[in-house]
Amino acid sequence: MAIILITGANQGLGYALIKKLSKESKGNTILLGSRNKSNGEKAIESLSKEGIEASLIEIDITNDESIDKAVLEIDNKYGKLDILVNNAAISYDLSTTDFRDLFNSVLSTNVTSTFIMIKKFKPLLSKSSNAKIVNISSGLGSAQIVIDDTYGVLPESFYPYTISKAALNMGSILYSKELVKDNIKLVMIDPGYCSTNLNGYLGPKSPSDGVLAAFEAVTTDDWKTGEFLRHEPTDDKLTHNPW
Repeated sequence: MAIILITGANQGLGYALIKKLSKESKGNTILLGSRNKSNGEKAIESLSKEGIEASLIEIDITNDESIDKAVLEIDNKYGKLDILVNNAAISYDLSTTDFRDLFNSVLSTNVTSTFIMIKKFKPLLSKSSNAKIVNISSGLGSAQIVIDDTYGVLPESFYPYTISKAALNMGSILYSKELVKDNIKLVMIDPGYCSTNLNGYLGPKSPSDGVLAAFEAVTTDDWKTGEFLRHEPTDDKLTHNPW
């Protein structure tokens, strides 16, 4: 079965995905990526109480040394990585009120760091016979959805996150073409507006519903590399998001 690393998985969507995978796709080795070791250990303990087994990988995606350490740890223990779920992201940086600093922080985490993760984990993914990268994006990364005011007219405070997810999508398209030669598939997932720490638990959708598309991407091959997909509870399959 697959060796799966999910970043930012000590809470929210990543945590919910681990629970769903453990209950509905048994036999995988699940690696819970967490920037904070203590928070990661608490998540592992909570999962264990539910009979769910996962291994902690301490990883800060904004720190190259931390990523390199995680790559080495996974290589030494498992010799490969089958699936990388790039879930870690931020929407705001509460440590700053400066708009330039806010933009730089959000873009660095959500865009630059995600693609550094891909570059650094590519050698391990290349050792898999069915390698996948699942980038957790957002409907806010869709130009058409924003143009149509699907979520209403967005306040300026949403701009850094929205722009970062649009950039993530473009970069994902580019990398999906680049990674074909390494037999690595890449997909972008829109989980919907979920109630997580990312948005102060304001989203109307539960994390367990939000991970449906990511779960399908991880456990099936019913998609083509470079696609931008979602899966609502009312859908019977993955559907395409507008660009």
